Parts: sequence; structure tokens; C-alpha cells
Amino acid sequence: FDAAPFKNGGNILHWDESQGPNSIYKYYIRAKNITNITPGNSYWTKLDSTLNITLDENDLYRKDSIILDLHKVKYGWNQIASPYSYPVRWNSTLTLWEWDPYLRDFIESESVLYPWDGYWVHTETSSKIPIYSKPFFLNKRMSRRIRTYFVNKKEWTFRISLISNLNRDRDNLFGFSRQAHNGLDELDRPEPPRMGDEPFIFFPHHEWKSTIDEFASDIRHTWNKKKNIFQLGISSCSK
Repeated sequence: FDAAPFKNGGNILHWDESQGPNSIYKYYIRAKNITNITPGNSYWTKLDSTLNITLDENDLYRKDSIILDLHKVKYGWNQIASPYSYPVRWNSTLTLWEWDPYLRDFIESESVLYPWDGYWVHTETSSKIPIYSKPFFLNKRMSRRIRTYFVNKKEWTFRISLISNLNRDRDNLFGFSRQAHNGLDELDRPEPPRMGDEPFIFFPHHEWKSTIDEFASDIRHTWNKKKNIFQLGISSCSK
């Protein structure tokens, strides 16, 4: 799609690590350098007013499956979207993050890519994710994730939040699970990139030697009241 109509009355950005960092927007491609809206990518946009976009119906009702390329150059973050006009399954164990404009916070998404929504996903290595064209509708019972729970002293999770006059950072988890390891695993979710000078909290883990060292969750396997200490970091903010 031609990007020009999407720029009218607002701004548009897209994260691309291959372009190299700049002092203001890190790895974001600025609007003047975005000429096309690519299906499978997502974008930040901020508008002064409602913007109406007319699209060709032939571009909306595609039947073929696609391969989504996830890139790892510096940090491994990718801004993605579904190219379909209906929900499809996310065929990966990688965590999906989406921006909630009402909460002004990133929230973990279920294993579904919804139309017209953008997502963040982090990968440790460049990879290819197949996205199949078959519609997928999540069972409502499955869609309710329990954030805070207690089974016993070896199986529990708590959520901690930060609330400021700029934004909220709510989806931060720590605890223990039998499905976790004592090091980095799929339950330890990286903290998504923030826009501008927004405060957030994170669990620092430099010792994991990952390209990401700020995590939104710290879930461990072995419970030990003398050894297990959860460190919490708070990002700097000038306001």
C-alpha cells in the first residue's frame, strides 16, 4: 500500500534494526523514509484527527498462507501484523505484545493475530514463522489468563505494576512454576521497547547474556527462601 494516505494529519514510525540507530528514535524508521505500508508489518501512528483510508477489497481477502520473517540484528525486536481481514493463529511460542491505548501500556496477547492490530515479538535468532490463512477464533475460556495465583509455596505468580501520570506498566510477573527453568526460558518475557520518555519497571538479568537484559517477567523453577531474590529495576524518566 502507498504510505502517503497514512501520513496525512499525523506521524508514522516502524522499528527496523537493520537501518542503524539514531539519537531520537533508536531503530525507528521515520515517516519521511516510509514509502509503502507492507502487509505483515505494523506501525506506530499518531493522528490529529480521524483518518479514513480506502483499500482495494482484493488486497484484503487473500487466501494464501505467508511466511513471516523475524529479524535479529541488534536486539531482535520485530513490529508485525496479520495480513488477513480475520483472526488467524500465531504459530509460535514467542510472546506477542500489543499496545493497549486505554491502559497506555503493553499487554501480553493471546496466540491470535487479529486484523488491524499491531504486535511486538522478540527473537534471539532470525527465523521464519508460517502464518496460515485458516480463520482462528479463540475460546473465551482460554483467553482469560490468570496473572496472580497461589497453588503452594513452590507454585505461585504475582503481578507488579507501575502507574505514573504518563503511562502504566502493569504486566510484570514474578514467581515460580514447574514449567520454568532457573535460567532464561520462554516464561521470561523481554520488556518491549517504549516510545519516548515513558517510565517502566523490569527485572534485570545481565548474567543471562541475552541481547535483552530487561524482562517483564522472572519466573523460576526452584524455590529457596534463602537464595531466591528478585531484583526490580525502574527506568529513568525526566518528568
